[in-house]
Amino acid sequence: YYKAIDWSSDFSEIEARNKCGGVPSSPGPGGPSAQCLNIKAYDTSWNLLTTDQLKALKAGDKVRFAVGGTTTGGSFDKARFKINGVQRPEVTQKKPASEEYFDEYTIPEGITTLTINAQIHHATLGWSL
Repeated sequence: YYKAIDWSSDFSEIEARNKCGGVPSSPGPGGPSAQCLNIKAYDTSWNLLTTDQLKALKAGDKVRFAVGGTTTGGSFDKARFKINGVQRPEVTQKKPASEEYFDEYTIPEGITTLTINAQIHHATLGWSL
């Protein structure tokens, strides 16, 4: 239950890698299984950003990256994001009325590429590796 999303140098292409990796999704017979969902990008009013809006991002803009998951048992309790190789603090805040954990990020000066990785933590299965 690990996801990554990349924006190209002009923030115009999004490539979501839809494979989950890390710890097994099921610890053994009869145990819960977990699956990650796609990383999403929202503005600060919780509007899902379109490709055109992603193209228009500039230094100083705030983006809320969000990730969620599904599980057959147990629950998720936090997430963490890595942006351009920098691990950000764990987050427990959720998008209102959802199970998506989010991290608000300000686009810095001089950045032309964003690589966002996300991990979601299952209370039984732990973090993906």
